[in-house]
Amino acid sequence: MGFDSVYCDEPTGRDKDTAERVKATLVAPCDYARWVRRDAWALQEAACIIGGIDPEQALGTMKCFLNTPRPMDTPGRQEVYRYCEQFRLSLKPILEEMRGSYLAGKLEILGPWLEDLSLVDPSEIIRWAASKGYSIPDELNGFENPGEWAAKERQTGRSPFEIIEGIHKRWPHLNKYEVGAYAKGLDPEDPDTRKQSENYYSVQFKRKGGSW
Repeated sequence: MGFDSVYCDEPTGRDKDTAERVKATLVAPCDYARWVRRDAWALQEAACIIGGIDPEQALGTMKCFLNTPRPMDTPGRQEVYRYCEQFRLSLKPILEEMRGSYLAGKLEILGPWLEDLSLVDPSEIIRWAASKGYSIPDELNGFENPGEWAAKERQTGRSPFEIIEGIHKRWPHLNKYEVGAYAKGLDPEDPDTRKQSENYYSVQFKRKGGSW
């Protein structure tokens, strides 16, 4: 369920349960299944998703209390306001890191830099986050290119067997020819490398004992 704007009008200072419910929206877990279906994310949304927080709820609460003038006339409202400000500050480091990469030409966004309006391709921001060492939830692994993932794993010294196993786990829809190509660093769309990719896969398949 998305953020309910009625929260903004409730006398949270007179109702501790209400105040706690509003604060909980700032840490609501992200519904990855919903967000992966979107073709683009706003930059602030992307920062939330990478952090495992539901953007709609958290950003809705933050904007309601920080962007809309309203009296902070109860202890509860004041407490929620403080939590919203803390949440805003918690997003600042990753957004600044994104902006630095954007200015350096290492992060491509759709349009000029506007944290709450500019959009980014999910696969682009997930690639960027992984390159910066952010932990990527399994639910978002499908956004990463298998070739880029395999290249990164080869650089860490992973064995061919481990790389093929990792590709199988992350991209179960790929056939053995595609898996072999990505694992070996070949182009899966190049028919001239098909036999080489299949042989490479077969060697690792036999090593596994045929259980893939």
